Amino acid sequence: MANNERKFIPELRIENAHILFRNFSGAPTQFNPKGGKRTFCVILDPNDATLMAEDGWNIKYLQPRPDDGYEEATPYMSVNVAFGDYPPQVNYISGNTMTQLDESTIDILDQADLETVDLVIRPYSWNVQGNSGISAYLKAGYFTAKQDSFADKYAKFMQHQVDNGNVPF
Repeated sequence: MANNERKFIPELRIENAHILFRNFSGAPTQFNPKGGKRTFCVILDPNDATLMAEDGWNIKYLQPRPDDGYEEATPYMSVNVAFGDYPPQVNYISGNTMTQLDESTIDILDQADLETVDLVIRPYSWNVQGNSGISAYLKAGYFTAKQDSFADKYAKFMQHQVDNGNVPF
């Protein structure tokens, strides 16, 4: 493909994603010492990862960790979370309540105990000084919290509060 031609890269949709290395707050890290860059990583299917690498996505591999259930090198990629021109739609689901998170509240995902994560990832093709590739940006995310054993027992109180718009005391 000629340098001026661009291949269409579709959005990536991942249901029941396994995420790791969460830094939704943009806190300083070893790889981002000044902070400010919000990221997380997502585990990829090995077959998809091979095809994605051929397209130019930056795929990395975790070394095998049999103690954690990873018998072979596991492909993953870093996903940027940017609230600039195209802010992501990020939803946090807890029980029967879905809350849209923004730049000031998304950091709760760093420590949240998550049951499921569904993602839509937007590709961004870049070309700088002869180098090119595809960066991953979060377009939409649905992060469902694990419910503790008492959540169902007390859900009726939360529903009452929502129905009446008042605190039930």
